[in-house]
Amino acid sequence: MAIKNALRWLLVLAWLYLVVYLSRQSGVESAEISSWIARTVKKALDFCGISVSYGGLHLLLRKVAHFAIHFVLAWLTYLALNGTFSGQKCNIVICFIFCSIIAIFDESIQSMAPGRVAQFCDGILNLFGVQSGILFGVLTTRKH
Repeated sequence: MAIKNALRWLLVLAWLYLVVYLSRQSGVESAEISSWIARTVKKALDFCGISVSYGGLHLLLRKVAHFAIHFVLAWLTYLALNGTFSGQKCNIVICFIFCSIIAIFDESIQSMAPGRVAQFCDGILNLFGVQSGILFGVLTTRKH
């Protein structure tokens, strides 16, 4: 059981590292990654006969990334807390506070990277990802 909990916390730390790594990228580096993903998804959609605007798809994927990154962080953190401590309500509160601070800090880091800016909308998406990740964690770990 101790090894399982240690692995959970290791996943949280690894994901947290990824969040900070992605936030510290310059605007050029970030755009290269998201552009590559958008081109790849657009090619797949085109192949399936689904026509979408590249610009709209690129923007959508960038916004979904904010939500998804913080969703996973909150979900992993909730699982680690839930595996370590027994008080579910307390775990939810601690997870929400910790991950919300990270979500806001994420936008602050971006504002310091060359060619990047902090955006209120992205911060809201980050926080919505946190709330959704915790809810997912609660629903998937409920004992029947």
